Amino acid sequence: YSHPAVYIMILPAFGMISEILPVHARKPIFGYLAIAYSSLAISFLGLIVWAHHMFTSGTPDWLRMFFMIATMVIAGRALGTWLRSRKQAELAFTAQLLLVAAACALARLKVLSCLCKLCRMRCSMTFELDPCA
Repeated sequence: YSHPAVYIMILPAFGMISEILPVHARKPIFGYLAIAYSSLAISFLGLIVWAHHMFTSGTPDWLRMFFMIATMVIAGRALGTWLRSRKQAELAFTAQLLLVAAACALARLKVLSCLCKLCRMRCSMTFELDPCA
């Protein structure tokens, strides 16, 4: 099964969150244009972040860092706009909004786990350009 399909499948969920949140926050969503462009970026970045699953393949650290940062961009862009939309809003806590809150919490965990991995990689990284060395 193709890895880009995973990111294509997440786009409807991102769309639902982007529609549910402003209704229950009773204010327009923050950064609508940014969300629209990030949805397009997800379809492109989904093609190039497949290597973040290849832990034992011998991929150089600098290349794994690139894939990790691209994955964080995917999770972080939408999360930032959703969190800013909740700021100073009168939230009506319904089942739909609680599901949106759970999705935001999971996205925060994803970003934090990527940051932790990035810090560990950066501390132990040796930039060997010659793989035979």
